[in-house]
Amino acid sequence: MAATVLLGVCEALVRSPEAAAALIRAELIRLGLALTCARLLGRAQAWVLPLLTLFPLTYLGWDPAGTVRWWNWMWAPPQAPACWALAAASLAAAALAHLATPWRLRHLRRTPRPKAVAPDSG
Repeated sequence: MAATVLLGVCEALVRSPEAAAALIRAELIRLGLALTCARLLGRAQAWVLPLLTLFPLTYLGWDPAGTVRWWNWMWAPPQAPACWALAAASLAAAALAHLATPWRLRHLRRTPRPKAVAPDSG
């Protein structure tokens, strides 16, 4: 997360605040994808989902008229609300994947035991 902020600051200094916002948004999406993938496939394979997004974004991200598609977060303008929603969804998925540890999942799947009823003493 600190690297994302540092990258955004450098981009704002070199180019513009708008370019920095778009770059931070893209990095947040990639971070969410990497964290989700790390939880699903293991830490050593965290690079798989971010890498799999390169082809659709690079080759399929524009329509025939040459305009950027709504889901192409790498090239969409910084104020595109759909891309910010993708960033929020990506980070939310990463948080849920991080919280879904095996012991938590076992705890959620476990059926509650019925409470013992005390025998009548009368």
